[in-house]
Amino acid sequence: MNSIFNVGLPKWPAISVAGKSVTEEQAAEIIIRCQDFHFFSNDKKWKNQLNDTIGLFGPTSNAYYTELENVQKRYQILGVEYLTIDRIASSYVCGPNGWIDWTGEIFQNNKNIGKWPTIKEVYDEWCLIAKAFPFLELTCILHSAEYNEANPLPVVQYDIADGNVNVGPPTKFLTIDPRLNFKNFSLMGAEERGCTIHRFKWALEVTKQSLKSK
Repeated sequence: MNSIFNVGLPKWPAISVAGKSVTEEQAAEIIIRCQDFHFFSNDKKWKNQLNDTIGLFGPTSNAYYTELENVQKRYQILGVEYLTIDRIASSYVCGPNGWIDWTGEIFQNNKNIGKWPTIKEVYDEWCLIAKAFPFLELTCILHSAEYNEANPLPVVQYDIADGNVNVGPPTKFLTIDPRLNFKNFSLMGAEERGCTIHRFKWALEVTKQSLKSK
């Protein structure tokens, strides 16, 4: 067992990611498959539009979750928890976010990864992602503190390339942006949209066609 897996992480470790950009089509599939279609947003109109598009019409909670599971299977959602990409809708204080954006740029340096992750859990998620998208080339570093705390230090490094994941002590230093990029709360709701409905529909179709070809 890799000894790095025995190293502890703080409750909310900062994450920084940098890598080689991908095409917009590749980014679209990554964004679709690294979220779960259970949208968290105060923008009810946007949530309804998204749910209508993917066919979540369940009048009861049981029907909703059955339909949700079917949609997740249809698009082969990876089921990641810590490396999820919220580029469609997000109630996060800084708005839609994730380690890749709709243009295909791979970069993140002003967010925490999640609550009490282990190095092995994050490694397993990167393995899922690397296997699904072997064209990815990136480095991810988790830190010793939250991103807005003083001097968060690198703790562990994940290098992803050719469908493989190498994990170990940090050999690189990816900067952390300590600024809190708060949303404009006077526009509460609209700024929680990470794309247009047209782009969302396009991303679903791109993902569907890509999965057919595999």
